[in-house]
Amino acid sequence: MFDKLKKLFGGQAGAWSSYEGASHSNRRRMVPGSSPTDNHHELNSSTRSQLVKASRYVSKNSGVAKEVITSNQLYAVGDGIRVKPQGGSATWKRRAVQYWEDWSQNCTICGRFNFVEVQRMVSRLIDEDGECFVLKTNDGRDPKIQIIESHRVGNWKADSDDYIDGIKFDRLGRPKLYCYMDNSGNIRDLKADSVLHVFDPERPSTARSAPTLSHCTNHLRDAMELLALEKHAVKQSADVVHILNTESASSDDAEFMPVQTLGDGTDPATLQRITGGKVVSTQGGEELSSFESKRPNSTFTGFLDYLDRDTTLGVLPYEFVVDPSKPTGAGVRLVVAKADRRFQWRSRLISTRLIEPLWFFVIGSAVEAGKLTGPSGWWRVKTGTPRRVTVDAGRERREDREDVMAGLKNLGDHFDEHGKDFVEEVEQRAAELAHIEEIAAKYGVDPGKVLSLLTAEPDQDINAGDNDQNNSKGS
Repeated sequence: MFDKLKKLFGGQAGAWSSYEGASHSNRRRMVPGSSPTDNHHELNSSTRSQLVKASRYVSKNSGVAKEVITSNQLYAVGDGIRVKPQGGSATWKRRAVQYWEDWSQNCTICGRFNFVEVQRMVSRLIDEDGECFVLKTNDGRDPKIQIIESHRVGNWKADSDDYIDGIKFDRLGRPKLYCYMDNSGNIRDLKADSVLHVFDPERPSTARSAPTLSHCTNHLRDAMELLALEKHAVKQSADVVHILNTESASSDDAEFMPVQTLGDGTDPATLQRITGGKVVSTQGGEELSSFESKRPNSTFTGFLDYLDRDTTLGVLPYEFVVDPSKPTGAGVRLVVAKADRRFQWRSRLISTRLIEPLWFFVIGSAVEAGKLTGPSGWWRVKTGTPRRVTVDAGRERREDREDVMAGLKNLGDHFDEHGKDFVEEVEQRAAELAHIEEIAAKYGVDPGKVLSLLTAEPDQDINAGDNDQNNSKGS
């Protein structure tokens, strides 16, 4: 019997496994879920829908979730990811970029959003829903796009058994159709070559993607509920000012009022006139003391900090999102470097799954319509990311200048890191020099002297890193 079980499970398993992680114990609960299978079975339509529901809830109500989403929008998209065509002449590149920028001003079929706003919405939907869909269409004259949120794609048809959560694949695993429901409830199939599925795939068997915050929605909900209860308890505690301790079980409101004591005791009313304020007289066996609330305490706030830290793990560094005050020196640089790599990855994801395919669609439509010529390699394009996040602006500017002067870094990379375009910057500088020469000729002065007045010799103290002094103290 034992040999049959071993053969059935492919060897030793459960209580007989030499791997502790595979051994069963009554001291811990069973690992939830079924046996390992394809991702689209584990992340089925119902599971994904519940994750999206919880993710959208916390993104609306949790400050930590909102900060994560906003940081990705701000640093990964910023003022927009720029395009840099790689094919054709310099003249054609300028014309193509100008055509792209004109199209970007009114790129959606609804006419409500420009392309920078589209990029920001796509980044947000990746965090909230895990994905979004972009339909390539036209208005009868120009190419347009339509942003489709994740809840619009699903198994809406009665005969959708061959669909996986709204997507129909061929035998090689390539998408063929997307089942889409519009605002009016009409259902139609969208051809895969007209749809861009923007998501961050985690496994080869991925059909749809889970929200970025799916691992921490329970943490965020628990933290919000606990904080709401604690706030209510704090308000109740604030409503209690004094406590009357008495040996007698009976009491009434009169015991809190100044009363005339019998015999030779002090008269509270007389004492009140002498000392000012309110004087309270208690009966024998009673003691009136101020109530001091101990809520919230450091244990509770530390627990909330743990939930916030576990929430941000795997997304962005906790110190970047919540509390940047603790790390110093090299720790600050490590935090910023990790965050920057996350933002660069998000920018690259949006570029490869959205911007580069749309360049082929938009410029290709212009070439087909005769609005642009089609030189060799016109479809090749690179993207320039927004200005990168930094903690030592002064130090890095100085090192960038030294690397450029030493030939270790080219000017194109230098401008890219600062969110600028190399060609635009060179043309701007050439135009500025031409204006200087024109003005110098107008007044009959040497252009070099005018230029020397506009460029000062850099001061070593000014160029020092912003945090050099603090970091040297910390080390």
